[in-house]
Amino acid sequence: MTPPRPAPTHHPRTATRCPRRRTATTPRKPAHMQAPAQRAAWDTYLTLTGELLPALRNNQTDHPGVNTQLGGVAIRILHYAPAWGEHGPMLLAAAQSAIRLYRDREGRELAALLRAVADRLYHLSADAAPPHHDRGDHNPP
Repeated sequence: MTPPRPAPTHHPRTATRCPRRRTATTPRKPAHMQAPAQRAAWDTYLTLTGELLPALRNNQTDHPGVNTQLGGVAIRILHYAPAWGEHGPMLLAAAQSAIRLYRDREGRELAALLRAVADRLYHLSADAAPPHHDRGDHNPP
């Protein structure tokens, strides 16, 4: 008498997986750009919320550190804008406007603009493109 055969098992590497669907709101980013771009968004967010915005709230627009920090934020945005997809051009325009507002000594408007930029950067840093589940999209058998 021969022993019964074990039930077939699938190795995780050979298992068939359903393809992920991409939607218009989740643009495909190269994997090598995703993590550095998210880190840059987070670092820029921290610079804005931890250093630049508090200085503007305290009316320290003439402080030399504000100019340096704003320049660093603008350089990071310029460098990483292509990796931020559809948000990149908006952040570039905002950085240019922020520099103009700083030169014109419009501290209140500059602070409002930088708060909006910080919000966008926070969302970019937190958006790890969660997997999309196809619930309800399948036809019943």
